[in-house]
Amino acid sequence: MNRLNIKIAQLEKDRAKLLKENRELNQNKHQRTISYDDTRDVAIRCVDELIDLKIISENDHNFEIQDLIQDQINKVLGLDIDNKFKINII
Repeated sequence: MNRLNIKIAQLEKDRAKLLKENRELNQNKHQRTISYDDTRDVAIRCVDELIDLKIISENDHNFEIQDLIQDQINKVLGLDIDNKFKINII
């Protein structure tokens, strides 16, 4: 009977470990990392879209506009190139 109790305890321990690993896998599956580079890419696409829609011309201060867009995105997400280069979004 003692060996049976030991075996049951080991199985319960293994089950708990598997459940924990499964929860972590499921959580990571829904998690996405956003970096400073990602927000720069979004800002570039925004400027390109503004040009395509003829809201701004290709000669307008596009780099400054891109920087303004990226700064606002980074502010909302709490990103900083020096201190917090990327964040995880769940």
